[in-house]
Amino acid sequence: MRRLITAGICALLLTGCGGTQGNPTQTSGPAQKTEKSQTAATAPEAPETPQPQGPAPVEGISKKDTAEAKQIVEKMSDEELAGSVLMMTYQGTDPQVAADTIKRLHLSGSIVMTYNLGDAATFEDLKATTSAIKAGGKDRDWPVLTSVDQEGGPVARVRSATMPFPPLMAGGAVRNKDTVTNATHAQGAELRDAGFSIDFAPVADVTVGAKDPAINVRSAGDKSDAVSDTVVAAVNGYSKAGIGSAAKHFPGHGSLTVDSHESLPVSKKSLKKLSKTEFEPFRKAAEVGVPLVMVGHIAVPGNEKLPGDLNPEVYEALRKDVGFEHVAVTDALNMGAVTQKDAALAAIKAGADLALMPHDIEQAHASIVKAVKSGDLSRERITEAATRVVALSLWQKRSAETAKGSAPKPEGALRAYAEESLSVVRGACEVATPLKQARVVGDDEVAVQGLSEAFENNGVSVGSGPTVSVGQKAASGAEYVVGIGAPWNVDRAKADTVIATYTGNEYAMDAVAKYLTGELEATAQVPVKVRGKSPTCGK
Repeated sequence: MRRLITAGICALLLTGCGGTQGNPTQTSGPAQKTEKSQTAATAPEAPETPQPQGPAPVEGISKKDTAEAKQIVEKMSDEELAGSVLMMTYQGTDPQVAADTIKRLHLSGSIVMTYNLGDAATFEDLKATTSAIKAGGKDRDWPVLTSVDQEGGPVARVRSATMPFPPLMAGGAVRNKDTVTNATHAQGAELRDAGFSIDFAPVADVTVGAKDPAINVRSAGDKSDAVSDTVVAAVNGYSKAGIGSAAKHFPGHGSLTVDSHESLPVSKKSLKKLSKTEFEPFRKAAEVGVPLVMVGHIAVPGNEKLPGDLNPEVYEALRKDVGFEHVAVTDALNMGAVTQKDAALAAIKAGADLALMPHDIEQAHASIVKAVKSGDLSRERITEAATRVVALSLWQKRSAETAKGSAPKPEGALRAYAEESLSVVRGACEVATPLKQARVVGDDEVAVQGLSEAFENNGVSVGSGPTVSVGQKAASGAEYVVGIGAPWNVDRAKADTVIATYTGNEYAMDAVAKYLTGELEATAQVPVKVRGKSPTCGK
């Protein structure tokens, strides 16, 4: 299950919370811009029917966690307080660098990025990396936090070392949200067992579609209520797994046409207007106890040059309007949208509890220490922030121990996710004439190979017959089109049958083969607007 053949299938410029890699003195790293096709050479195992998990919130950060955190924070020096609200990144593949820095600066922890792992990193390599990082806090009263940006789809930082997970738009297409909970439960449990404390997922943004360069297929859809349902399901799954999740990117990045990895996007909507639509998935996530909300680099009218995660008004909206009580974390502060000096200090002063990936961790720590000593940063504010971060750490350790051994089997969860998210953009919910033979073409070699193997495993002769196009774009003249990214990439196709899988992993390709051979009836609904009229399936 941990094997994964990777190859680029995503032409979209989609990225997570990482910045742009610089020279060795910088703490930034390369944003992953392309999705990797995920296929396997062998036939997947028979599906296991997931057990319904229910929509009820899972126990989150408790009053007991907060009370214990307060006792720890009360004993902290200024240097320890400053470190507790910072999460670093590091260059290279030696986690001892992170461990030593965490110990010296009393940091909350470190994120693990693609550039911290070898090209062929295994699950055991991940465990060794997170274990080494955590050792930097072995002499203190609260655990080191290890985080990862592993949404799935185009944002998958640890790549082949973990399961092939689709982007959240697949979850938006699934009608039975228990299936989403099962899938994120399985994914979260694997990340937890790899030693991670936090996964910076799910995306809670409502996308506007093809004009949205940064979020795009990472969003669950283009309607706030449907996105809310999917986000709640995902958060519940991660919480069941005992790993911290982070709804992102508040106050809403999905309607912006500028990528904040490169420059600062400015919302056309005021916070008041955003509250009526984009805030809703964050409200629902808060209601079910999401432990973190990531505030994005999103300027709002009246503060067009100030990223949202440095803007006190945005944090006030998060606390008072959304009702979120736990850790507000910045997006990566080494991204192109952030040009302010002492951005980490500015973020904490504005209302952030955790500053993620400052460009220079040494300088960020020194600035916060100086501000605390001078009174420029109030002791009340940094104590509040530190308490929330420590409470998160204590909760995660406790919940991880409780959750061990409880997750659904990955194969069954991922197969159900793939089959229930297969969406008909144009055509019928069930094919009238099952394929017996097919010629597979496309713009992604690994996806072509994966679908060819899935066809053969499902009794279809490959090499001649009707043409099936698979990839980001539709091949001209194909009778059947399979889009493995956002559905609007293939909605212009002339084929009578056009379907979307949102990803090219082995489970998605097997679902396609089953659909086209008549073994699987599509039950999903395309969660975004596309050209033409899609059928209503699954009701």
